[in-house]
Amino acid sequence: MPLAARQKLPRKLWIRAPDYLLAVKDNEGTLADTLRDFFAEGKSSVFGKLPINRYETVEKNHGRIETRRALWVTDLSWLDQSIQQRRPKLAGVGLIERQREINGKVSHEGAFYIGSKGVASAESRRDSRQGNQCPD
Repeated sequence: MPLAARQKLPRKLWIRAPDYLLAVKDNEGTLADTLRDFFAEGKSSVFGKLPINRYETVEKNHGRIETRRALWVTDLSWLDQSIQQRRPKLAGVGLIERQREINGKVSHEGAFYIGSKGVASAESRRDSRQGNQCPD
């Protein structure tokens, strides 16, 4: 599918879809870089005065321990207007970090998400393991 067609499809989806939660992939340029910088800086400065919704789960089964930490931000005043304008229903951004321990070996991974107004709290992301790709 041509790039122009892929860029038009999400706007139609976001205008018509009731609510969404989409994973942000590394190849999505500006959006992925913006979220990576925001959450890296936010963690070191405790996100300044922005309200952050946090949620954590721990699962223990089949010889592994998996901890998921979700951060969700609905105050998007810091987010570039051009990014917001391309996603008319955008109401929040988030990060889910996963830590797995299997037989003493620990691995880490993280994923960024964007969501609409119907996805308002970190608890709604507690079961998110994978999302759909969201073009930038």
